[in-house]
This record gives sequence, structure tokens and C-alpha cells, in this order.
Amino acid sequence: MAGNGHPSFFAGQQEQQQQSHDHEAWRQFMEDDDDMLPTIIRIDSADIVYEDNNPHASFIGEGDKYMKGELLGEGSYSKVKEVLDMESLCRRAVKIVKWRNIRKMPNGIANVLR
Repeated sequence: MAGNGHPSFFAGQQEQQQQSHDHEAWRQFMEDDDDMLPTIIRIDSADIVYEDNNPHASFIGEGDKYMKGELLGEGSYSKVKEVLDMESLCRRAVKIVKWRNIRKMPNGIANVLR
């Protein structure tokens, strides 16, 4: 306001110049820095593929005492898997024998039981 209580003509003009300057600075920023702005890419939901890499837990033993984990090793007639004892929460290794393959081998059962 001017000293006489009326709005100053120059104050309004300065405000317009500031708004114009702000607008010009924003326009310049948008033109110069396009590579710095985040890009949003729209994807149709039909194009999204979901793979369940975490299979459901399986249990072995009497009363589902052990929860099977990852495969530790594999041989010609058995697999060794990591298991979790559900009572004590201790990790253990269990050998899972394929009896069908052992019966086909000469002296297979005797060799395994040694």
C-alpha cells in the first residue's frame, strides 16, 4: 500500500512480474530436466506374471514332526534334505531313501543298512 492508504500500482505490477518469473522458471525446469523427472509407465494387469517361488510347506515324520526345507544333496538312491524339528526348532538333515530304486540294485538293501 502506498502512504495514502490506496494499493500501489507498482506493488501489483511487481507481484505480476514475480508470478511471471516463477512461471518462466518452472517452464524452464520442466524443459531442461526431463531426464531427471520420474517416469510412470502404465502396465495392463493382464500383462503381469506372478510366480510363486515359495512352495507350501510339507511335513514328514510321525505327527508331522519335521518341516522339510531345501535339498542339501542327492545321490543315486536317496536325497538329503534340511528339516526343522517342530518341537525343538532345531535344524537337522534327513536322508530320504528311494526304496524302489534300491530293490532293483543287487544287494541294495544290504548295502544301505550297513
